Amino acid sequence: MTKGHVGIVERLVERFDRVIVLPCYLSPHKIGRHSGGGEHRIKMLRLALGRLGVRVGGVNGLVSTPAGLVIDGRELDRGGVSYTVDTIRELRGEYPNDELWFVVGGDSLAALHTWYNWDELRGLCNFLVVGRDKWVIDDIRLDGTIVELADFVGEDVSSSYARVLNAVGRIDEAVPKSVAEYIKSSGLYNDYRYIADRYNDYGLSPRRIAHTVRAAKEAVDLAKVHRESISDSIIATMLHDIAKDMDIVGYDDVPKPCRHALIGAKIALRDFGVSEDIAKAIAQHTTGAPNMSRLAKIVYLADYIEIGRAMDGLGEVRQAAYKDLDIAMHLALGKTLRHLRESGGRIDQNTIRAWEWYDGNRH
Repeated sequence: MTKGHVGIVERLVERFDRVIVLPCYLSPHKIGRHSGGGEHRIKMLRLALGRLGVRVGGVNGLVSTPAGLVIDGRELDRGGVSYTVDTIRELRGEYPNDELWFVVGGDSLAALHTWYNWDELRGLCNFLVVGRDKWVIDDIRLDGTIVELADFVGEDVSSSYARVLNAVGRIDEAVPKSVAEYIKSSGLYNDYRYIADRYNDYGLSPRRIAHTVRAAKEAVDLAKVHRESISDSIIATMLHDIAKDMDIVGYDDVPKPCRHALIGAKIALRDFGVSEDIAKAIAQHTTGAPNMSRLAKIVYLADYIEIGRAMDGLGEVRQAAYKDLDIAMHLALGKTLRHLRESGGRIDQNTIRAWEWYDGNRH
């Protein structure tokens, strides 16, 4: 549970008579992704929420507390893929006369209608959507489903980004101190440490690593909005500048600022065993290309719009990136070409071809 989640729970306790925190055993949206075991997760939740007076409940019943806050381990006890509809069905049976509100993040809103047994689920509960600053929630009607937008936003720290921070030794930024200490002592959430642990081998500077972490954060958020693999987006972005601080010999036909992308793609394949799709996304992240994959567009844009950048007109690209990747690519490539022409920089032909493709294929 990140600091953002804790803040959300604090606000929910102020509004609702009872708040039930439901750690899932395995989300259908995260199959194949490693997560901490049930015992670890319950302990971390207790550490994160303990000051709010939380108690633990499970399949055999919930425990009432002065704060009305419960950690319910029924999905962990059940095992297997955790479908929300199964749990809400059980809770509806336990609370037949109460209003049930299921809290979701703004990044999940667009995909709600694709959830397992959606028609049954939306008949069992209402939905409270907690937004974040970068998501603009335009329409929350969902064919008559009762959906309310919370009057507060969550801190912009996701559990996926917490794994990135953990890989570079910065987990304290994502979770409460007690949880960070538990994660470190238990050796949890080291999904991407195998990448970060080798940054020194390729001479990455602290400044470059900091940029990479910021870009990975954008990649996580873009992947959620555009329903791309979060893991692939993180791996590609954590490796996109792996060769940036290396002395590169050759590639004279490629502008110098673009060469590290091609070398980085080869390193990613050879030394990290990434897929061809990830390697291609790394190779294209400086120049772009016609008809890029969704993953490649996410990596290109995450690198372009990460919060440390300060180029003119960047806000327009950031806003577009969370709505339409192709429009954002067209904007970013256009701004890059204008900058290079005005500054006399060397232009890679792939950048021209990419802009022409997106200019002719905008929605």
